[in-house]
Amino acid sequence: MAASKSGPETRYELLRRIKMNSNPVLSLAFAQATLTVAAGHMDGRVSIFDASAPTLGLVPLQSWSANRLAGVVRLQYSTDGTVLATGGLDGKIRLFSSRGEGEGSTSGDEASPADGRAHTRSSTAGGALARGAAGRAAAAAMLRAPSDADEEEDAAADVVWHERPMKWQAPSSLSGLHFSEDGKRLAVSCLERKATVLRVSDGAEELALTGHASSVTAALFWPGSNDRLVTASKDKTVKCWDAGGVTSQGVGQL
Repeated sequence: MAASKSGPETRYELLRRIKMNSNPVLSLAFAQATLTVAAGHMDGRVSIFDASAPTLGLVPLQSWSANRLAGVVRLQYSTDGTVLATGGLDGKIRLFSSRGEGEGSTSGDEASPADGRAHTRSSTAGGALARGAAGRAAAAAMLRAPSDADEEEDAAADVVWHERPMKWQAPSSLSGLHFSEDGKRLAVSCLERKATVLRVSDGAEELALTGHASSVTAALFWPGSNDRLVTASKDKTVKCWDAGGVTSQGVGQL
């Protein structure tokens, strides 16, 4: 690796190599709040890994079919890590929300991909991830030293991912997904001349940001904001938007 001009050379050590067999990974997303990594696969599956113990690398927790017809090319977690948005090569967007069984999930049975619910009898460490910061610390400790907790405790901590309603679908190939700070909005960019803001509660279109002269390549919410967005386009411009008033705040020419 080349040395930085302003400082010493930086070296990275490979912690672990995970073999995906014949199922290539097309996308990745990291949830800081839960210290998990999601991987989107060519066959439409999504895998969740525990990243709370760096010395162990990524520990597989669960996997389910998110898109049975096309590979998952876009992944994005909400800020709190409880909602995961997936985007397929076919333009279909799906939303999944997670919670522990003890927090009111409807079923403890493993679900087939068809009913929009993915259930895992994961390790106790994996279940602890769903319980917040204290759970993450406990999860790391359990991964270092396997727990002897009984089956009932393990089942109570399982994580279930439920598919949420999604009324809107991309008219063309997706180029990006991004959540607002509060997780209530999802910005979507695709190869159209506009970006779209969706309501996470029901998956319906809330706003359309039009004005670019060519395909929108990215749409991001401003850090810490639920209303301000930035979009980029093949028309060589970047635009800042106030989603509250759906007005452009200025154009930067590239």
